[in-house]
Amino acid sequence: MDKILTVASKEFKDGFRNRWTLAITVIFAILSLGLTYFGAAASGSIGFASLNSTLISLASLAVILIPLIALMIAYNAFVGEYEQGTMLLLLTYPLSRRDMLIGKFLGQGSIIAISSLLGFSTAAAAIIFSSEVETLEVLNAFFWFILSATLLGWVFIAI
Repeated sequence: MDKILTVASKEFKDGFRNRWTLAITVIFAILSLGLTYFGAAASGSIGFASLNSTLISLASLAVILIPLIALMIAYNAFVGEYEQGTMLLLLTYPLSRRDMLIGKFLGQGSIIAISSLLGFSTAAAAIIFSSEVETLEVLNAFFWFILSATLLGWVFIAI
């Protein structure tokens, strides 16, 4: 288990040194805030409409973006390592391929989880501060939304 956590820690640190992780978080935040504020523009009003319509819009966004981002991150975790020559170094360590795969999955999965949490929670904060919806209701709805978005990302990392 120690080897798996070492690889996961390495992947996590590499992921946060990569500018894509920051870009992903910022993209999630900007798009989720935009959907929260302009989600009701089709009906002729601007501003927060309802929690349900906002979550449906964010789910549509997540279904499109998260699989693409997860595939890109996972692809870079393996192909990028081969291109840089660090995969050969990793394979020389006393580390089984299973441990390396699980460690890479945990590291990349934690990056997706943190990016989703930070990016989508900005919309939750905006709803809490700008509307009269109960805080607990918003937090509960966004908890389940962020959890399902993270699980979707993990599925596509595993692919």
